[in-house]
Amino acid sequence: MGPAAGPAVPEVVPFLDMGADWAYQALRVLGGVGPAAAAVADRLADFATGRDPRARRHHLRRAAWAHWRVTGDDTLALAVRGAAVCTPVFLADLGPAASRYAGTVRALMDSPGAWTRTAAAHAYWRITGEPEPAVPVLLAAVDPAWTGNPAQPVREAVRRLGEIGPAAAVAAPRLRGILASERRLAYGFRGVSILADEMYTRTLAEALTRIDP
Repeated sequence: MGPAAGPAVPEVVPFLDMGADWAYQALRVLGGVGPAAAAVADRLADFATGRDPRARRHHLRRAAWAHWRVTGDDTLALAVRGAAVCTPVFLADLGPAASRYAGTVRALMDSPGAWTRTAAAHAYWRITGEPEPAVPVLLAAVDPAWTGNPAQPVREAVRRLGEIGPAAAVAAPRLRGILASERRLAYGFRGVSILADEMYTRTLAEALTRIDP
């Protein structure tokens, strides 16, 4: 999306009035458009604060994120309290502006859920700029024996390590080892395909390029 999608904004706005699921997708699209959707900033603010009668609980975080992406102002986003804002993915987007939540995110890195730990590690790095303790958490999620089970955030962890770059150099040997394997994913496991393996290979290669140019 981005600025080039600006002309489509008038076609997206009506979906805010078409039910909870449609509204959620419209918020996602408008946020993706960014500043070119500035004309709907007030509508986004109404959804983020619950003033719009169509707003539901799951709209708050997405609307707050969209408002920030559209206006560049994080005031409203950071004013949305509780579960609506304190999620790693949302806070990662805000980066240093979410520094007040660094402690909350750090605690989530010890969560029993692998996806939560991975998202929290990425968010902690984005918020603080500190690769430690994010890198060990992400590296722990990269299982060399991964078969493609979507319950494990292996590919996501690889991608995030690549974003950290040279500061994640400790991960390079493991990523190279996986990339060098003749067969990475178990074809046939819950629909895992050769295409999925190719995507994983590409993710590994891109991460290594960024970690060790």
